[in-house]
Amino acid sequence: MRTNNRDARQVQFEAWLDGYFTAYNTWVVKAPQADVLKTDQAGRRAFLDKYCRENPTDLFVSAVATLLRDQMAR
Repeated sequence: MRTNNRDARQVQFEAWLDGYFTAYNTWVVKAPQADVLKTDQAGRRAFLDKYCRENPTDLFVSAVATLLRDQMAR
């Protein structure tokens, strides 16, 4: 994941991630206090940057699934 805010791909990835997590909160999580968006955008970006550096051949959705599991464990 890139950290250049002027790169349209960065905006697209972050918008997709926010939509994915929002849908997860709406349709999967049943308890109102169990929000998977527990970290801010900078925290999610740092997690994904680290994941992508360590797993350069993985798909973005794999990184997001790992982030989701991390957030649910909190």
